[in-house]
Amino acid sequence: MFQLICLQFYLSVLPIHSTLSSPLLDRCEIVHLAGYTFDEKVAIANRFLVPKQIGMNGLKKQYAEMSEETLKEIVTEWTREAGVRSLERVIAGVARFKAV
Repeated sequence: MFQLICLQFYLSVLPIHSTLSSPLLDRCEIVHLAGYTFDEKVAIANRFLVPKQIGMNGLKKQYAEMSEETLKEIVTEWTREAGVRSLERVIAGVARFKAV
């Protein structure tokens, strides 16, 4: 006969490990998850974010293109977060600028 043990996993994106008590921290395993890599961000922007923002801003694809060099520059110089939210905001700003 097997005995099932219910475990609760808490996933937190906030750095709360400094506020937990030492005995509780001793029983926890802290797993650090990294964000997207540089190449992943460029691929996500090229495949999903740029076409989405071109469509949302009423541009036609043949008139609005972003080269891979431009995307690399945006990723390295204009975005600092691990995710792609700020990357999408910057791409949206460029698309709005081109729409005007």
